[in-house]
Amino acid sequence: MKGTSIFLTVFALTSGVLFAQPNGLTEEWEIFKQNYPGNSIVHWDSLSGGVKRLVANDVYLKSKNIHLTNVESEVRLFLNENRDLCNFSDSEIILKDIDELGERFIVTYQQQFHNIPLWNVNLKIKVNTAGQVLMIKSPLFSDLSISTQPSVKSTL
Repeated sequence: MKGTSIFLTVFALTSGVLFAQPNGLTEEWEIFKQNYPGNSIVHWDSLSGGVKRLVANDVYLKSKNIHLTNVESEVRLFLNENRDLCNFSDSEIILKDIDELGERFIVTYQQQFHNIPLWNVNLKIKVNTAGQVLMIKSPLFSDLSISTQPSVKSTL
């Protein structure tokens, strides 16, 4: 037990995740907990303010019969219903990949800004064929303000 406590403390200190309530998303988190009252473990991203990782046991998609042909549409419906919690708008994410792992799927979206994909900024959601959401991993950013105009600055 002592080793577990030490591991969790070291993990919390070195990983940059927060185990407390989200900054500015308290209302959205409360709505999520009302809609999905089971046990959920959430880690908040200290940079984006949104969900970094959510692991749940009582969160389900609308359909309880998930297969390769409907997994993306069902996941997108779920994400759109919870977009504020995950820090994105529908136009900001594009489907990157669907991995089928036996009776589980990992659906990966990539965040984009003005139709330019952002490097290493992916939302992943893992679901099973019964429609259960097993995990959400999302370091997405909202309210980005990045110049998309190429420029060269002189150092002279």
